[in-house]
Amino acid sequence: MIAQLQSRFDELERRREEFLQRLNEQTSEQLHYSPAAGSWSLLQIAEHLRLVEERLIAGWLVDHPGREQLRRRLRHRITYAAVMTLVFRMGLRVRMPGPGVAPEVPPGLPEVARRWSELRAELASQLGTLTERSATNLFIRHPVLGPLDAADALRFLRVHFDHHMRQVGRVTGHRGFP
Repeated sequence: MIAQLQSRFDELERRREEFLQRLNEQTSEQLHYSPAAGSWSLLQIAEHLRLVEERLIAGWLVDHPGREQLRRRLRHRITYAAVMTLVFRMGLRVRMPGPGVAPEVPPGLPEVARRWSELRAELASQLGTLTERSATNLFIRHPVLGPLDAADALRFLRVHFDHHMRQVGRVTGHRGFP
């Protein structure tokens, strides 16, 4: 994997492992605790993060015949900057942009962790096929942000992860948290 992507990937992996370790230290009651109706539990947050990566990898367009036609328009650039700054970094709450990433009741932490590890291995494999030149190609089509290159996709995953770590803090800091 090229160095720029390797360092971003390693940082994502470190954060994922720390989060899973933190979850491993929680009781079942804590993992399933939801502060309010419609709020996510710690386990659901982990499942959501996994599902987002799964969708990202499924949307990887390396061999897709239409990949060459992906273009980042001005509106995509503006939306990307706004979402990355206003939504994720400032912690604004927004609705999910598409289906398939809303967590159901996950099968349990070991299964979520296993599936997430498999996805990370697949992501590493995909990233490992890129060269300095091909890494700048637009590979992924996000429903709101538009086409992303590999570095943008990894940046999105990091900022998205950090956004949900604030949510973890709200859950664990809730007065009713067991």
